Amino acid sequence: MGKPITVLELCERVLSSSGLPLDPPAIWEKAIELGLVNDLSGRPGDIYSSIVPSLEKDIATTSSVFYRHSPTKFGFHARQEPHLCFSHNEGALYPLLVRYLHTNHHFNAVAKTLDPSKAISMFGSSYGGKDVFPHPDVVGIRFPAPGQSDATPDANGKDLHYFSFEVCRQLTLANLHQSYYEAVANSSWANEGYLVVGGIDQADDAFHELSRLNAAFGIGIIKLNFDNADESEIVLNARTNATRHSGTFNRLLESHPDFSEMVDDAGRSLLSGKIQGGFDPIFSDEELMAFIKKNNIH
Repeated sequence: MGKPITVLELCERVLSSSGLPLDPPAIWEKAIELGLVNDLSGRPGDIYSSIVPSLEKDIATTSSVFYRHSPTKFGFHARQEPHLCFSHNEGALYPLLVRYLHTNHHFNAVAKTLDPSKAISMFGSSYGGKDVFPHPDVVGIRFPAPGQSDATPDANGKDLHYFSFEVCRQLTLANLHQSYYEAVANSSWANEGYLVVGGIDQADDAFHELSRLNAAFGIGIIKLNFDNADESEIVLNARTNATRHSGTFNRLLESHPDFSEMVDDAGRSLLSGKIQGGFDPIFSDEELMAFIKKNNIH
């Protein structure tokens, strides 16, 4: 058992990983599922009964990351800091990431970009200010080595290792929390989740805070190398989840056609023994250099 966590820290981890407002019984059930109850100090009954008063007291402050979604449910949102992460050319970083995922021995993955304009509306506008289910920018899949898959391969099963990536052009102290929590909400369903950045604020406080968040939530950090994508690096390792969160996985299948198509393509690839379908292209050295120059990536 590590350092004991508080009730609010438990609620933060549960609600950010869920991506959905929950009532206290659901918060407690999810905390048990995530193994967080073991990290609390105190009697379980006393801790459970303190969830509502603790949240209500925190929501009364101006800096709270929680909100009351309904009379019985509470939600989580990132601190409302200026979102400097998403610039007009953030999407230009995706081909660099796709190339790195293919060449790096840890990932050895194919990938697909999820087009946000294709996401299916599933909630009313009152749902935390959003009407679509949270989804990552890019999803990667590592296929098993020949002969290592189950007798009946299944794209939804354990044969495939799914990676989830949230991409940010520049990570600063101003957008660090919002960017990281978005990665938590969008990527915690996968076997591994990462926040991918083009640059990181060099201030010591930024890296210390990223390290704290990484220890708490398990989302890793990748720093892209604009000069040589193959030399990009994992700054903080992601926590590996042996199993994926099936509920969120299935919700992604329902809410984003790009993800659903990717899973179908992965299933066909497993059966045929070769990669096929609409995965993102992997640029050659020459293609990548031309792309970087055309999009003025530096």
